Amino acid sequence: MAKYNYVNKSRLINTKAKITVQYFGDTHFGSLEQIDKTSLRSLLKKYPFLRMKDILAFSETTIAPRYAAYLFLNEYVKDIDTLEFPIKDTLAKSVLFQTANNQKRAYLLLIRQDSITMKSVINDGEEILKSIRFKIDSSNALTYSSVFENVRDDINYLRASKKLINAPVEDSLGQDWMQYQFLTTINSFVQNNIMYDSLINVFEQKRIRKQKINIASIDTSKIYHDTAAFGKISQESKSTNVVMVNENHWYPKHRIFTIQLLKKLKKNGFNYLALEALSSSFQASKITEERPYPTLSAGYYIQEPYFAHLIRIAKELGYKIIAYESSDMAVDRELGQAKKLAAIIENDPKAKILVHAGIDHILEKPTKKGKRMAVYLKEITGINPLTINQVEIIDKTTNGLTLIPFHELPPGQEKTNDYYVINNIPTNLKNTYPEKEFKNYKLNLRNFNLETTLLAKIYNKEEFDIYKKNAVPVLNLKTKNSDDLEIALPVNDYVLIVLGEQGEKSKGEISLKEEI
Repeated sequence: MAKYNYVNKSRLINTKAKITVQYFGDTHFGSLEQIDKTSLRSLLKKYPFLRMKDILAFSETTIAPRYAAYLFLNEYVKDIDTLEFPIKDTLAKSVLFQTANNQKRAYLLLIRQDSITMKSVINDGEEILKSIRFKIDSSNALTYSSVFENVRDDINYLRASKKLINAPVEDSLGQDWMQYQFLTTINSFVQNNIMYDSLINVFEQKRIRKQKINIASIDTSKIYHDTAAFGKISQESKSTNVVMVNENHWYPKHRIFTIQLLKKLKKNGFNYLALEALSSSFQASKITEERPYPTLSAGYYIQEPYFAHLIRIAKELGYKIIAYESSDMAVDRELGQAKKLAAIIENDPKAKILVHAGIDHILEKPTKKGKRMAVYLKEITGINPLTINQVEIIDKTTNGLTLIPFHELPPGQEKTNDYYVINNIPTNLKNTYPEKEFKNYKLNLRNFNLETTLLAKIYNKEEFDIYKKNAVPVLNLKTKNSDDLEIALPVNDYVLIVLGEQGEKSKGEISLKEEI
């Protein structure tokens, strides 16, 4: 039953049992595997009507009063009405509450974990108990945003994806679009993934149909492809201290473009890589000063392997990694970002910055939502950034990269960026590390006693030895337990972690050292 649990902030919703419970904001929900079953079984001997198999949810508070909370759900049994609740057990530091409707009975067992008075625990328990509803309606229903918040920290992307697909969210056009965005983002973290390919194909077909720019009408002699495109950008970058590139968050290939650009701009003196996706300046400083690679805690999108490669390569090339996202809620986000970038230039007159941003932040004209980050930066610093938009135009070309100057677009287009990129760079490690030696590694998955669909997570051994599963994989692959995969990787030592779709079991720390 617990597999139907969803969390909306501090509200627990079980869609199968049709029950919702409102906990306090400092509550952390854990998996049932985290429960100390030996200690709990010992305590439950006092309550013969409670069974381990009836546990619906486990949680702990993160601030005082500190307690573990176990929620049990079973069928209504009238005999229990003779007991007086709550039942306090001073020796075990526990309090048991109960509430019921005419079909189900819920029990809330709180076990104190610090020296706070039992009275505080009882008060919390009574408030939680009052919130229990044996129904789900419009007042406490799920949204895809709440489901995503529940699964965004789950590094088993197959399980997270399945939760989004199966979530019983009320149908509406807005909710469908939200589900699509979250599903596409999560699946973009995994290669060899038919679901991702299908989702992207739907998006691109719609985008091409609605695209206002007629690609066929552009003079092909005035645009640049592949090596020539990078040469043109390199030439243009010599006249400014700021180059801006945007990305759509569900395209790893957009990060590969920036990786390739890093190497060209380094020759022109560019020395900073500013990333919107980095969660904080603290995380940026840790990468810059302490270690040459990111961790999962560095930011949500950075757990996508190619975003992590972007950071690794920037560090190898000697770039200083900067976080510029604005966390000041009192300041317009776009202005806050621009001020952080301007501060870099103010503190270091020799700074030359490559900015990697989300979708519209690099637009050089105000939109209906107001001025964007690029506009503010120009106003604050007087610097005219070179802006390259790889989000706006989609087309199926034979070239990996097509660069279109704005003035070559058909008449009637408003200039929002200097250049537009059609990015069809294949997403693979050889495009990411073209200068490295590769060898083939064999992943024998036939003997894994897991579900049919598997998630193979390949880690750099050096990173994994330090940060374990907080390291970002070199690659995530979706596969079957009957497959023998041959994968080309840069020569190195790797660790393989294999997860089943439900994530209940894993096969860990298998060394990949031998080439085929």
